[in-house]
Amino acid sequence: MRKHVVIGLTGYTGAGKSVAAQIFRALGAYIIDADELARRVVAPGQPALKEIRRVFGQETFLPDGTLHRRALGSVVFADVQKRKQLERITHPHIAALTRKELQKVDGADVVLDAPVLFEVPEMVKLCDKTMFMDAAPEVRLQRIMERDGISMQEAQRRMDAQTFMEEWKEQCDLIVDNSGEWNRLEEIIQNWMEVQRGRHC
Repeated sequence: MRKHVVIGLTGYTGAGKSVAAQIFRALGAYIIDADELARRVVAPGQPALKEIRRVFGQETFLPDGTLHRRALGSVVFADVQKRKQLERITHPHIAALTRKELQKVDGADVVLDAPVLFEVPEMVKLCDKTMFMDAAPEVRLQRIMERDGISMQEAQRRMDAQTFMEEWKEQCDLIVDNSGEWNRLEEIIQNWMEVQRGRHC
């Protein structure tokens, strides 16, 4: 029986990661959305939420006891050490949820859609292969502006905030330059998945 392939999908904003995930889904892959798992980790009653309250204080919570994301964000984005504290709390829980999701999969290939994949080493270890979505800066800039309805300056700021991901790109098994037409992306993914499936038979 063929072992399912687990693909870690990451990349720059505006490079087409969401479209790539849709293509994988159309090819029969089971998609695990790491952003959705991160939201579940800090849901009411979850252990990570209690740890966040202990470390960051009541001021990062709303009156109803739910996480005040904006308040917490203002703390961690202004202080690298605070951000690392938050990551030490949430990342093990995100990885644990990922493992639970993988256990639900019966035979289908899996795509772990994770914008910050390499910030969670435990998640990287779960992947058989990793794919990085890239595109020319001017193409990404235009896509971000159109997608989010924002100014060129704001789009550029978002791109500048991801320069650290250049190091991640070099660690991936496949780097996809998605500067061209979307149908070309579909062809690349389909061909690559056929190769991966053959290796895991």
